[in-house]
Amino acid sequence: RGLGYNPEDSLASEFHYLKGICFAKTRKPELALQEFSQVLNKSSNYDSSLFRSAVILTYESSKLDSAEVLLDQLIERNKNHYAANYFKGIIYEKKSDHRKAFTIFSSLVNKPFNQAAIYYHLARSEIKLNLSDSACAHLEIASNYNLIEAKQLMNLYCKQESIFMSPYD
Repeated sequence: RGLGYNPEDSLASEFHYLKGICFAKTRKPELALQEFSQVLNKSSNYDSSLFRSAVILTYESSKLDSAEVLLDQLIERNKNHYAANYFKGIIYEKKSDHRKAFTIFSSLVNKPFNQAAIYYHLARSEIKLNLSDSACAHLEIASNYNLIEAKQLMNLYCKQESIFMSPYD
């Protein structure tokens, strides 16, 4: 409703942002992206809209290159934007560029960001890079944070026993 009153740019950008959040929460990604682009039209420095747009593009639209461009803008402004770095790692994971994903997730270890998710995705990269011991160690750390997905992957990947009997047993 506030947008109908023709507010000034800063207030209009806030209204568009909130409307975008509403559309994102009701799983209307295209409408959310439209609202977030309106925010960017009113204020080029609105990092939250860039970030939300990148997340939607990463998960909803699979427009990974566009999401990566937005995340790069955020990281260029603030190298310590850990969430932007994390989602850039997710993009590399989706692109099957596991070496780059590994590098990003490794850099986020012990940073003030969701360590369970970091260790889990780091382990997923390590699995793809055939770094089994390290992957299992990181899955154990992630599972200690009670991340169910980490426990499941650890049980599948790390706790496998051979179906072949050793001739020495």
